[in-house]
Amino acid sequence: MSYLQQLRDRRKTPKSAWHKLKTTIGTEKYSFFLVFEGEEDEEFYSKYVETKLAGVKFHPIICDGKGGVQALQEEMIQHFGGFQNVFFIVDSDHDRFIGEAEYPNQTFNTCGYSVENYLQDVDVCVSAIRHCYQLRDSDPLVPAVIARVNADFRLFERRASTLMAYAVGLRMEDQILSLDELKFSSVFDFTESGLRKKPMVCNEMLTNVEAQSKLSSNAFKTQLRKLKKQAPSNVIRGKMVAQFVLHLIKCVPGFFKGQTKLNGKPLKSRIEIGKKNILHVVSEFIAIPPRFDAFVNQIEAQISK
Repeated sequence: MSYLQQLRDRRKTPKSAWHKLKTTIGTEKYSFFLVFEGEEDEEFYSKYVETKLAGVKFHPIICDGKGGVQALQEEMIQHFGGFQNVFFIVDSDHDRFIGEAEYPNQTFNTCGYSVENYLQDVDVCVSAIRHCYQLRDSDPLVPAVIARVNADFRLFERRASTLMAYAVGLRMEDQILSLDELKFSSVFDFTESGLRKKPMVCNEMLTNVEAQSKLSSNAFKTQLRKLKKQAPSNVIRGKMVAQFVLHLIKCVPGFFKGQTKLNGKPLKSRIEIGKKNILHVVSEFIAIPPRFDAFVNQIEAQISK
């Protein structure tokens, strides 16, 4: 089975999601429905919708994956001929690079690879660190934190983009990859001096992601040239970004060992932060993405007809 065929075969309608829509769409209980891949997506986007469309009732539907969202779209076209007041949100993944970046009407695709890529912003990350460690504007540690975050972001994005260029090249050859096995900790670690690249063994990494063959040198260089024109957030897998940002925030006390804050207290996070709540904690500092703001405007116009 090819990679593109595997993507299409994942389109299986979630029975619970379809049942909720069928039984509720004809009522007047909700002004519209928002369909998401997962619960994290729902939490992230719903807060913007609730703020912008205050008082408008909508029903979130979770499909447990992109294939479920796409299958639900196809089911609605087949049964209703369209989407009426139903709107969909999906991750872009590497769709734009493999010729799969066409989405039905009333669908929002993430600006970057996935919802986690909204974390991929130096200012957002610095704001989260200052919040977690209660650093005041005038604290002498703040400029050093900003410098550390900037340096680590540059290193992370350079190397992670190179890895993803190789992955995109393999996917362009229709190879099926298991990128869940390409973890931040297998490529990077943090020391007291900041982010450090780990040595990589190509054959071992290809085995871990279940690649069927290596990418030729020419094909790899071609992808590198193409992807240099893209924002790193379009290229780097969101799960790796979330792992990077999580480790970066948690390692702050190690970067400034022995130093205290302006108030004389040690650097200690007042928030318990981990992989399950990293998006929740940091998203407080993410302004509504302009493209999503426009999408919410589209929803408002559609339901006002």
